[in-house]
Amino acid sequence: RTRAKVILVGDERQLQPIAAGSALQAVDRVLIRENAQYSSQILTIRRQKELWMRDTVRAAAEGRIGAAIDYLHEHKMIRVDTNAISAREALVKDFLQAGTDNAAVITMRRSDAYKINKMIREALQASGQIGNDAIEFHNGKEKMSLAIGDRVILGKNEYRLYDVRNGDRGVVMGIDDATKQIAILFDNGVEKKIATSEYGHIHYGWATTTHKAQGMTVDRAYVYGHSAEAMATAETTYVQISRSREETRLYIVGGEVSVERPADIEKSHIRNGASSLTIENTLDEMKRSWSRSGAKDTTLDYQKDVGITEKAFELTR
Repeated sequence: RTRAKVILVGDERQLQPIAAGSALQAVDRVLIRENAQYSSQILTIRRQKELWMRDTVRAAAEGRIGAAIDYLHEHKMIRVDTNAISAREALVKDFLQAGTDNAAVITMRRSDAYKINKMIREALQASGQIGNDAIEFHNGKEKMSLAIGDRVILGKNEYRLYDVRNGDRGVVMGIDDATKQIAILFDNGVEKKIATSEYGHIHYGWATTTHKAQGMTVDRAYVYGHSAEAMATAETTYVQISRSREETRLYIVGGEVSVERPADIEKSHIRNGASSLTIENTLDEMKRSWSRSGAKDTTLDYQKDVGITEKAFELTR
């Protein structure tokens, strides 16, 4: 009655909420039938600098994951390996050589992010790029040691004490072991002192999961995953390959997901220099696995004004 305008903010193509519902998608389906200009559309991609990367992201946004993977492979942005340890070593080497500023590693699993963070941190400490451990505390999941120069990511919202959010990233600039305070310069340019006795949800931030990376913008992204990936969906793929402005590289492990062998024991490495047939087979498996939709349903998907939908029919049958 007051002719107010309502603007819904979100992207139904990205990861689904943990809580129930897919309300934005449900509203969008109604709006697009009424007038397409009111629905959520991606008309202009601004983050990626290269035209081919914009085409890659657009393909993923439209659900054409196979085409997006083909674009990345054609531009030599996918490394394929059957050995998980070798794949992580190659990723960490490339990540460190290019420089850690404004870059991120994205993984499906927290366990992989943990392993990659450990490798990166050990290399940076060995080269003197970060200091020696200066404080130890428990972050709610494990014991955590921090040094000046560590890149960190926060794991929980805390608006009252520090006005910080889950997923905020920054660099440790100072540590006071006596007061257990850590000075963090966040990526938005704001520096805050956080007492670990009051807020301990701090984790290493070079490598992070796809869920934590949602909303992140970096110059370079390094994605680690398996070709047959149980946790992969079209939505996770879209998020992973759209985080970077300049370059997104994928390090894909084929074969057994849960088995890790030292590189000198592994007998069947797949390299980018190996037969194209072997690589193509692995990429085909990746396309099948990474293209599944993880979109949630609402009750509106199961009913219509007249008759029953196909989903409702499957339920009643």
